[in-house]
Amino acid sequence: MKCLICEKDLKRNSKKFCSRQCYYTAKAGTGNHFYGKKHTKETIEKLRNDPRLSHPGEDNPFYGKSHTNESKQVIREKNRIWRENNKQLRLERRLKRKNLTKERIEEVWTTYATEPHNRSYLIKELGIDYRTAKKFVIDLRIETEEGVRKIGIEKQFFQSGRAISAPELEMLSLLVEEFGSSNVVHQSKKFGYYYDFLINDEVLVEYDGYYYHKVLINKNDAIKERLALTNGYSFVRVEEDENRKADFIEGIKRIKNELQTKENKEY
Repeated sequence: MKCLICEKDLKRNSKKFCSRQCYYTAKAGTGNHFYGKKHTKETIEKLRNDPRLSHPGEDNPFYGKSHTNESKQVIREKNRIWRENNKQLRLERRLKRKNLTKERIEEVWTTYATEPHNRSYLIKELGIDYRTAKKFVIDLRIETEEGVRKIGIEKQFFQSGRAISAPELEMLSLLVEEFGSSNVVHQSKKFGYYYDFLINDEVLVEYDGYYYHKVLINKNDAIKERLALTNGYSFVRVEEDENRKADFIEGIKRIKNELQTKENKEY
C-alpha cells in the first residue's frame, strides 16, 4: 500500500496516509466531506448552546489552571518560528483581510509618491491607516524602508511650503559623488530640526540660500549650529552670495577637513 498523497510506502495496510500532513492535505478543499456545505441556523444555535461542546466554568478541563513559564516559553518560541517560516502566507492573509492586492497598493503608492498628495490620499484610496499602508509597501517590496522615509520627508517639506531648491539638489549630487550615497543623508532630522545634509554620521551641513538666510534672516540658523556642536557633530555652512552663487568645491573641502580632524582626534 502507498500513501494516497505522496505515494510513500506504508508500513501497515490499514493506513491510507503516511503522516498527519498528508491526511490534512487530503481533507483540504474538495477532499473535505463538508466542502460546499454549511450548518443551518438551527444547528449553529444548538451547537452554541450545548454545554458538552463549550465546557464552561468548572466543566472545562483547564478550569483553575494556568500554563507554566516553561510552557509559555515553548508556545512563544513555536509561534515565533511559525511566523518566521510563513511570512508570505501571513502577508497574503493580511491583504485578504483588507480586501487589497499588491497591484492596487503599488498603483496608489506611485501616485502618492509622484504627485502632490498627502497621507489622507492613501487612507482614502486604500481604506487603511498610513502606518499600515507604509508597512504593506515595505513588506511587498514596492519601496524600501529608506525610500519610504525619504518620500515622507519630501512630503513634509512640500506641505510646509519649503520646496527643495535646484542648488541644494546640485550640492546633493556632488556630495554623493564625493562621499558615496550610503554616507550622505539628505534632510536628516536631529534634535527636532532638519539639517540639509549629514555626512558619514559625523558632519552636519547646511546650505543657505541668500534670500532666506541673509535677507530674511532665519533665527533657527544659530540654534541648529549650536545644537550640532554641543552634541558632538561637526558643522559646515555653505552659503550663497548675493548673485545666488555658492562655492560647492570649497564646501566639500571644509567637510573633508572636519572629517580628517575627527579621525585624528580618535587616534
